[in-house]
Amino acid sequence: MSLLACSSDRGTEDPMVAHAYDNVLTWSELRRMVPVDASTEDSTAMANDIITSWLRKEVLLHHAELNLSEEDLDFEERLRNYRNSLVIYAFEDAIVREKLDTLVDRQQLELHLQEHAEDFRLKEDLVRVKWSKVRSSEVDRLRRARKWFESDDPEDLHELELWMAEQGVSSTDPQGQWMSRERLDMELPFNGLGVKAGQRVVVSDSVDHYFVEVMDVRPMDSLAPLELVHQDIRAIVLNQRKLALVQGMHDDLFEKALTNGEIGTP
Repeated sequence: MSLLACSSDRGTEDPMVAHAYDNVLTWSELRRMVPVDASTEDSTAMANDIITSWLRKEVLLHHAELNLSEEDLDFEERLRNYRNSLVIYAFEDAIVREKLDTLVDRQQLELHLQEHAEDFRLKEDLVRVKWSKVRSSEVDRLRRARKWFESDDPEDLHELELWMAEQGVSSTDPQGQWMSRERLDMELPFNGLGVKAGQRVVVSDSVDHYFVEVMDVRPMDSLAPLELVHQDIRAIVLNQRKLALVQGMHDDLFEKALTNGEIGTP
């Protein structure tokens, strides 16, 4: 079976190229499935593959129809329900894209967090810290730097900044980053040292010295920081708005159709 053979034997306007039971595959149907720019060799190979695939499918379909009950073969209602679901979904999606308010401000995020606090309880201790890592063997300078760091005097803190700049010290995010207490102990040599909000402490390993400021502490079972859950809350709020918008649209259309006499019961 080949496309070239089919083309040379065309005795009718649209000859049959394959048959299976009561069904036929015609020349014109086959031509539509072969690219017009394919070479003779390629088109022949493609045609043979298409014909074989068609025949195999027809065999399976024939035996499926023989072995399935009429009830199993009645797909009309299922197809109708599936189509209806697709149409309704597409309509709802268009309404949502056009009308959904996607702005969720901080106040709304905080309100949701407070109203659903039990859903946002921490499962582990968290700390928010920032730190600077210093590599220096100058004991006296380090002692002075520690004193400046632990001071609340702006002049001392300024001296510390100047010294760290001289050392080329890099700092973490000035806003601090939230992490589990377990991760803190892995990243910094705290060695089980207790931490509390507002604490400034210098911890060291065999090489480096870490000037750590503990900005906040949240124990397990306390409310999660908004910074960590705001994306989740935003998704929840938007989904609630979407559901409300779609349900409102359903109700409005139903009431209008009922009022206008377009629907009803006997």
